[in-house]
Amino acid sequence: MSTLDKPISRAPSTGLYFATRKGQDELRIYTMVIPMGILARDIARDFSPETPLEGNRIVNARRAEEYADYVIERHREGKPHITPPVVLRSSGDEVREDDKWLDEDAQGIARGALEIQPRVLRTADGQHRIYGARKKLEWYDDEIVEAKLLLEHAQANDQETAVIEQAEGRLERLREEHDALYRLPVTAEIIAVDSERVYQQLFADIANNAKGLGGDLTTWFDQTKVIYRIARALTEEGGDSLLVGKVHIGIGAEDRLPAEAPYWIGAKTVADVVHAVVKGVNGRFSRRDEKELEKDTEAERELSDSVKLFLKCLADVFPIVREIRDGKPSYGGAIRKSRTTMLTSSSMLRALAGAYYLTVQSDGSSLPGKTTEEKARAFSKGLRTLVEAMTVDPAVGVQRNNAIAKIAPDAFSFGGKSRPTAPMARMGNINTLARALAEHIQTVATA
Repeated sequence: MSTLDKPISRAPSTGLYFATRKGQDELRIYTMVIPMGILARDIARDFSPETPLEGNRIVNARRAEEYADYVIERHREGKPHITPPVVLRSSGDEVREDDKWLDEDAQGIARGALEIQPRVLRTADGQHRIYGARKKLEWYDDEIVEAKLLLEHAQANDQETAVIEQAEGRLERLREEHDALYRLPVTAEIIAVDSERVYQQLFADIANNAKGLGGDLTTWFDQTKVIYRIARALTEEGGDSLLVGKVHIGIGAEDRLPAEAPYWIGAKTVADVVHAVVKGVNGRFSRRDEKELEKDTEAERELSDSVKLFLKCLADVFPIVREIRDGKPSYGGAIRKSRTTMLTSSSMLRALAGAYYLTVQSDGSSLPGKTTEEKARAFSKGLRTLVEAMTVDPAVGVQRNNAIAKIAPDAFSFGGKSRPTAPMARMGNINTLARALAEHIQTVATA
């Protein structure tokens, strides 16, 4: 029987897959494009957060679920999306070249059919994509069975046409979404290597050499989230004068704010400030919120205006912020590197934004004033009492008698030889500082 007469991808029995082979030093690497469902269910070895693959990272179930949801949501909305290639490892007789392969000497590759034993290949890179797809497909399987039973029950009991049509619609949607995930084309590379030591080094190389997007670049490129869209709009030409030309973006340079960069903050900090102004330090946007705001440009513009008003408060209150706004980008970078003010600290800026949310934006705000603008002026009044407290002597750091440290001592790392020049960056510390600042501002503004 020739290769063309044999079944292709007849899982879970041994399957044949069209592949390309390339030689890389002493390695054999096979590349193929296959449906995600076949990869996740019929090729990759089973693993889970409870039973991880030996020598690999533990899978984060939530992250895996978010990947599958991402694929389905983009499919529903008809938006383009991409799944990066995965890397698998084979050893022994787990893969075998079937029949003759076509050599392409000019390209240094060969093409043919690859015979793969079912569910034996270990995952070197792409665990979350594979596990997320597998679990989501299992969920769809269960939901489809339940939907079929409901439809059959409705038909058998002669229920109203609308009820039957609704059940039919749900079943059709579930099947369609299941197929969209199952048939999603994915590039898979299989590294054929028998030596465990060689494989362990290759896995370490994958982990060490894979450089994900840093926070600044993510903020700039990922425009699926309202926080990132607002942050980018405020930073781009035509945005807020405190940010335009003064924020590290990461394109063509380091994707995180380098120590020597001529900017006072990075794009990720802008996004964090936006988030804290409109939702608070610990608040979050639900998926429903994100979808509604994506359609409602006016509501998104109002959120952006709220952030602009907060930034105006900072410039009105703090002379150093006005100087950064009116100066060259290099001036903001010089101030940040001098470590003489806490107003270049992302932790302090997030805490101030969080205090603004609690005192101005929140429904429970007790600042005087009927309008947001009046409340913002009251916020500025309370904040002016902390202008001097923002100044730091880098030789000694923030002292315990600093006005801000006194109202929120837990926000700073005191003790031993520690000389903090800014609040700690942990979420709990930032939230504590935001609440303490809000209480102080309310006390002053209502006195």
